[in-house]
Amino acid sequence: MRDRHVHASSWRVSCLKCPPRLSSHEGSTTCDLCDEGFFKRNESAQVHEDSDLCEPCPEHGACPRGTTIASIRLNPGFWRDSLATSTIYACEGNLSNGHPFERSLS
Repeated sequence: MRDRHVHASSWRVSCLKCPPRLSSHEGSTTCDLCDEGFFKRNESAQVHEDSDLCEPCPEHGACPRGTTIASIRLNPGFWRDSLATSTIYACEGNLSNGHPFERSLS
């Protein structure tokens, strides 16, 4: 988790860790991103320290810091119906990279 600047007093700046599931941009004063391993389902929702908006990354997916439902990356050999779902399916047989919503890690 990245630290955030939360207040300045007496010429001192203190930093606190973002709550679990949340992160921030470098130098930010708010925790407005989902942390690595989590994604934001509602892309228009403002996170602002509400960690309930950040859901665990689905199995067979990868969620770097700042991931939204549309940007979930998929392990090779997996696909999903659309960029609006977090349900991930295994490709059958030797199919790979053939589905339009497969965003592979490779």
